Amino acid sequence: MELTRFSVTIPVDLLEELDEFVKGQRLPNRSEAVREIIRRHLVSAAWESRAGNIFGVLVMVYDHHSFDVLERLTEVQHDHVHLVVSTMHVHLDHHNCLELSVLKGPASELKAFVDRIYALRGLKFREFVAART
Repeated sequence: MELTRFSVTIPVDLLEELDEFVKGQRLPNRSEAVREIIRRHLVSAAWESRAGNIFGVLVMVYDHHSFDVLERLTEVQHDHVHLVVSTMHVHLDHHNCLELSVLKGPASELKAFVDRIYALRGLKFREFVAART
């Protein structure tokens, strides 16, 4: 990867916050912190504008005895099978399951898919973590 050096002028208090971010995230230096912040912003912008291709992981926890959630979840996943790269299902205990789905595709389609999942009754936890290459 080719790197380019550039200069940024920022207020001292913002630089101090950046240095705290570097420490808190255990990043090696300010440059890596700036790269991380830019990546996060670009993914967020793509997600919000529903533009471009992204990938990510959808994490869900649910009681598989509750509200036929497993059947409805499977139905939504089958309706969007072209977006689902892989799914892992883990039995946490007698009632609770953890499901991780790796997703990839156009941001607009992923957003619609994730919104359908989020609307399902019976999910105890749901979070989509998006990324771009």
